Amino acid sequence: MNLVLRLFAAFVFTSFMVSCATPPKVERKMHIHKAHGHQRVDYYHWLKDESRKDPEVLKHLNAENEFTDAYLRSTKKLQSELYNEMIGRLKEDDSEVPYFYKGYYYYSRTEKEKAHPIYCRRKASMTAPEEVMIDLNEIAKTKTNVTLGDLAVSPDQKILAYTLDEKGTEVYTLFFKELSSGKIYEDKVSGISPNIEWAGDNRHIFYTKMNKAFRHFQAYRYQLGDKTSESMIFQEADELFDISFDKTMDRKYLLMVVSSFTSSEVYFLDANQPKGTWRMVQKREPNLEYSVEHRNGYFYILNNKDAINFKVSRAQVRSPQTKYWVDFVKHDPEALLTGMHMQNDRFIYSQRKDGLVEIRYIDFQTKGRYQIEFNEPVYSVRLGANPEFQSQHLRLHFQSPITPPITYDYDFAKREFYVRKKKEVPNFKPNLYRTERVMVKARDGQMIPVTLLYSKKFQKNGEAPMLLYGYGSYGYTIDPYFRSNIFSLIDRGFVYAVAHIRGSQAKGRLWYEKGKLQNKMNTFNDFVDVAKSMVAEKYCNPEKLAIRGGSAGGLLMGAVVNQAPELFTAVVAQVPFVDVLSTILDKNLRFSTQEFQQWGNPNIKSDYDYILQYSPYDNVEKKSYPSILAIAGLNDSRVNYWEPAKWVAKLRDYTTSDHPILLRTQMEAGHQGSSGRYQAYKEEAEVYAFLLKELGLD
Repeated sequence: MNLVLRLFAAFVFTSFMVSCATPPKVERKMHIHKAHGHQRVDYYHWLKDESRKDPEVLKHLNAENEFTDAYLRSTKKLQSELYNEMIGRLKEDDSEVPYFYKGYYYYSRTEKEKAHPIYCRRKASMTAPEEVMIDLNEIAKTKTNVTLGDLAVSPDQKILAYTLDEKGTEVYTLFFKELSSGKIYEDKVSGISPNIEWAGDNRHIFYTKMNKAFRHFQAYRYQLGDKTSESMIFQEADELFDISFDKTMDRKYLLMVVSSFTSSEVYFLDANQPKGTWRMVQKREPNLEYSVEHRNGYFYILNNKDAINFKVSRAQVRSPQTKYWVDFVKHDPEALLTGMHMQNDRFIYSQRKDGLVEIRYIDFQTKGRYQIEFNEPVYSVRLGANPEFQSQHLRLHFQSPITPPITYDYDFAKREFYVRKKKEVPNFKPNLYRTERVMVKARDGQMIPVTLLYSKKFQKNGEAPMLLYGYGSYGYTIDPYFRSNIFSLIDRGFVYAVAHIRGSQAKGRLWYEKGKLQNKMNTFNDFVDVAKSMVAEKYCNPEKLAIRGGSAGGLLMGAVVNQAPELFTAVVAQVPFVDVLSTILDKNLRFSTQEFQQWGNPNIKSDYDYILQYSPYDNVEKKSYPSILAIAGLNDSRVNYWEPAKWVAKLRDYTTSDHPILLRTQMEAGHQGSSGRYQAYKEEAEVYAFLLKELGLD
């Protein structure tokens, strides 16, 4: 058989196999949700199994995975190519820039063909022998999913405390290790949150526990070496509030932060008196959010009291209540204060202005106020590890869509950058690409920022394929990070676009407020308006527009395909929060009571009616839906697997098109997907292959 005939035969066989593969049949079982005199019929409610052990449900999820495998079988070679490209941009043997603290250089590194990082330190010098504190690869040999929650060395640098999630459920276990000998202590605390904080005495440690709905509602103190010492020190009754622990940068005070989405209450304790009495900074008030730092007897308080974009106030530790707060960094209606960092000689803060992050500082000695300048028009910058309170430098991580991460130390005295490391990205040439920021007018006149990345070969003629990404919830803003994987699409002619829609804080706090609760429809409308603009401005081919989002961004995907399915060719919805009403009404689930402050309280009819307008699962109708790949994690505790499973089944019932609607459930993963980097690359290669196939570019 000649080559042409062999290729034709392979094509016919592959086409036959795909055409014979049919979606799993999902039994319909009547279930009615009732609220406010309204009924919602849910034929797939039976897929909800909180135990994740129902044989019928597991059989269905496996059948869905087999169908997805069959549909994407023709892309196996492409997936392999994509995976190899992604790995080809990865320096597999690499290490982070060390930071110095109390006599040791701390860093993490990776090794070729190992999926997880290794956390290490060296005493006094980087030429000293390496001490491996924890090697997650060794732990992963007997676990299918390993996620490190927190890593904390005792103040005397002798004992390592760390939390591990070994199932992807976001429930952690606390372990202790003696660093000099490598001995693992018998002390172990299970069923806790990831966050831990040492007291100053090197023996006591603080952490929180969760209830069934994953609310961090109890705070505990534990003394290493005494298994009977666990003591609950605080319990929060209000279902809207969580508890976490922190410590001031000078290590003088432990902080217990009790917070909701809209209110804060911070307690402080002398770090050297772990059994002492906790004092309150400021009692919680509606819509008052604040966080605390300390220096020389004063608390520095980042807060939004009469300041929607936040400000910094100062008050003496002995009188920290709001009536004593004095402005230290005044409110700026054009810039959102996003964080603060304290050193002995200066106060550093970050703010977001015109969509980009700025780093500023105040010198306590000179009283001067300065801004650290960066020379790219589109970039991302964040503070790195800066544990030394007396430091005269500031560790920064800088990157842009076309600039791989650079680690700087900024010298305050000279006001100069010292490059500590430029991340090596093999097989990548930044001069082949271009990035820009454009503004798109929404239907109500608001201007939406959009970040674009494309090859310099790109021509704005309406022929290019596009992947448009969005999130738009919780005030989370997608900064213009470097993403090495995306160049596998860019090199195939794609434009990659990120829509900074309302619900984020890209344009300040009000941008967030106008994208939640009774303003939530703005989020979805903004995304649709950006998509239409990308077509109208000829950034993309209207028949090759793909979209992607995860979690609350998956809700975005579900809402916009209900609103304008004709706009999109392919959709990737990762762990999509699509059954909004059913989930928030279930007090036992993670997206429940606390989420009232983001989405509304569906026990109130007006909120119920508003959510009902956009809840993706409830608004599936007879429409020509695009190709959809929904991705779930069986162990996901944030967006439970049954939401995408039910959504996919219902979409298949209603779609009037023959476009595929696929479900991929990662049977050993949680909300963040697989924990190992190589498996994560394989999953990403499958996503890209799906997009290329559906856009006819495979």
